[in-house]
Amino acid sequence: MHDKHGWMTGDPSTMTVWEHLPSGLRCHLVIEDHKGKPLPTTDWSPVEEFIPGEDGDSLAHLILFTPEARIEVECGGKGDVAACRVRNISGDHVAVHWELEGDTHGWAIQQDALQLVVAPREAELPEEITAFFAAQRDTVRQAMPAGEGLLATPLAAMEAAIAANTVALPETGEIVTVSRHQAEQTGDWQINNWETFLTAVGIAYVDP
Repeated sequence: MHDKHGWMTGDPSTMTVWEHLPSGLRCHLVIEDHKGKPLPTTDWSPVEEFIPGEDGDSLAHLILFTPEARIEVECGGKGDVAACRVRNISGDHVAVHWELEGDTHGWAIQQDALQLVVAPREAELPEEITAFFAAQRDTVRQAMPAGEGLLATPLAAMEAAIAANTVALPETGEIVTVSRHQAEQTGDWQINNWETFLTAVGIAYVDP
């Protein structure tokens, strides 16, 4: 997707950034304690996540964990239009807000602490954010292969895991699938040994 437009959790070192390709504009969820000190995420879990399709339709529904709280986040992209919101916060002494990073020239922006909507000025901002997410969820689900019976749940889990670990390398914009947990811990990304083959087998289910 590096030669197309769209939004994804593109940074291998974090799950708190929703990034636009190819511009690099970033919707960043800032998590702080009650004194304003940044809190790192200690873990994350994909509830639903879908690799962006050819038209840039995407969705990421994630649970982020900090030492103090559990934060439920939802981000969706339709071409160059994106919306991000915090759905729920479980825990005390935590404050969150969205920041837009990068060149915002030419973008329309609608923002408060718990949600952020951006679109090119020639496009329209979504009128209602809940309806936008519902439409994106339907779109990406219809575009993805679906298992039946006993296979449905494990295949959905595999797709979410693959999508959550598919990133755009900051240096080149190249799309690769890596262990994001390892990237978060080491500050770098890599694919070990024959995991390239195993990754390819997994991705073939989602994108032949």
